[in-house]
Amino acid sequence: MKEEINNSYKNIQNLADIFFGHNLKLVERKKNLLVQLEEEDTSFSQVIKVLEGGDQKTPLSSTDLSMFEAMFSVYLALSKHSHLSALAQAVAAGKMISAGRIGEIVQILELKQDEECKKSIENIKIFSSEFGLWKICK
Repeated sequence: MKEEINNSYKNIQNLADIFFGHNLKLVERKKNLLVQLEEEDTSFSQVIKVLEGGDQKTPLSSTDLSMFEAMFSVYLALSKHSHLSALAQAVAAGKMISAGRIGEIVQILELKQDEECKKSIENIKIFSSEFGLWKICK
């Protein structure tokens, strides 16, 4: 029991460190993702517009940027497989993604029996802030 509590405590501290680091590197992360999106020649027009600062009333948060990074990671995993290109394009055309949506994609991959792609998507870390608490969604 004590070991379990210590592990939970370490996980919470690590999560806080990750988010602190993410916030410190927000501008750099934003630039890197923008370059990757432009190099990939994708249809992430909505995301690119947000990253470039258009159509924004509030500044981009670290959580929002993490969501865009997760979207791009899911897109990359799907786009490596020609039979999943329509699904990859659907991800790219969206404005957001959630842990639930990624779970649905994993279920589709289970039905298609694509274990390699399923595992790569399941390993994407998704960070969220709910009710002021930071958490890692799986």
